[in-house]
Amino acid sequence: MKIDEFINSRLLGKLWHVTSHERYQLIMSDGVIRPEPAIGNEQRWSTREGPRWYPFVRHIGGFSLFDFPEDFNLDRYRQRCPSSSLEALIPYRPEWSHSVWLEIDHVAQAASLLSGDVVWEQCKKEGRGRRCMPHVEAAHIGNMPTSSIAAAYLFTEGDTDWRAV
Repeated sequence: MKIDEFINSRLLGKLWHVTSHERYQLIMSDGVIRPEPAIGNEQRWSTREGPRWYPFVRHIGGFSLFDFPEDFNLDRYRQRCPSSSLEALIPYRPEWSHSVWLEIDHVAQAASLLSGDVVWEQCKKEGRGRRCMPHVEAAHIGNMPTSSIAAAYLFTEGDTDWRAV
């Protein structure tokens, strides 16, 4: 499935956390999504250069969410943010050959959420070179109970649609 089809078919207007199937199982057994899960840095995004360069959302005590507005347009986004690498995670993370997409109940977690635009503005002011996907990377600050996961879907390399986990 092409990235624009994937985004337009399910992601618009909702909040999503992306993880591996193994991490999904850890999340479900823990009962929470944690900003600092019990996994090594070698399994985490952008940790090779050490804590000073950890992604911005991790730096502020959160975990990343995708926040695509209803009117999101991939072509306009690519023109506006040419260095953003959505393909690294959408529709699945290539090194995993799959991704589990967790739809987050934004109403239940509203007090702990920062929108993609807010995260981007904060990152520009405070990030000092930390990684952040402009405008579409939202943040949940602190732990989030799994009761706020509205749905979970698996998308695997070669799939044409995703399926419930």
